[in-house]
Amino acid sequence: MFILIAEDDDCLAELMSIWLSETSYNPIFVSTGAEAIAKLKQIEFKLIITDFQMPEVDGLDLLKWCRKNKLHMPVILTTASRHRFTREQIALQDCCAQFIYKPLTRTLFLQAVDRAVTREHDRDCLQFS
Repeated sequence: MFILIAEDDDCLAELMSIWLSETSYNPIFVSTGAEAIAKLKQIEFKLIITDFQMPEVDGLDLLKWCRKNKLHMPVILTTASRHRFTREQIALQDCCAQFIYKPLTRTLFLQAVDRAVTREHDRDCLQFS
């Protein structure tokens, strides 16, 4: 099961990749939103984990691109900010999006991933599209 990690902090992306590799997941890491879109055109992913704040194509832009292109997998957005801003509120209107906060812990991160991949996202998202 492929999971896409879009994170501009290489150290954090490597840590998430290690945690996922210790489970049954196969992480693929990219460092920009544009690279994420390119990968999404090539590979079918079960889940996207993306930094909310990235230059050019951020997490919300990536989420919107997925939905516009009929990709209804769950999306976990990571953020260091504990304050809700307009763009974060827009992202949370998507039925299959959730936020987790940095700094990440292995246990909470893997719980969020397991929760995301076990929901019936195809059915849940399609009723909102």
